[in-house]
Amino acid sequence: MKDQVLKDKFSRLHSISQNKDSLVGDIAEWDDSKTSRRITRNLSWRRERFEWEKRLEEQMLAMISNVKWDVRKEDKLV
Repeated sequence: MKDQVLKDKFSRLHSISQNKDSLVGDIAEWDDSKTSRRITRNLSWRRERFEWEKRLEEQMLAMISNVKWDVRKEDKLV
């Protein structure tokens, strides 16, 4: 499902997240060139994750890191 919402695609991570209302831009920061974003590990969890949940997080961050950012537009929920 290409257009699936992250909270649905990674529902297990969403269920243990303390960042449920965050946008992707809330866990990203600008790099030095100010032309792109890189994902940081600015995520909080209600408990320690199991190893398989850590792998899910890696998958999610890899997916997000492949997004082509347009720095002229504001991050928004779609």
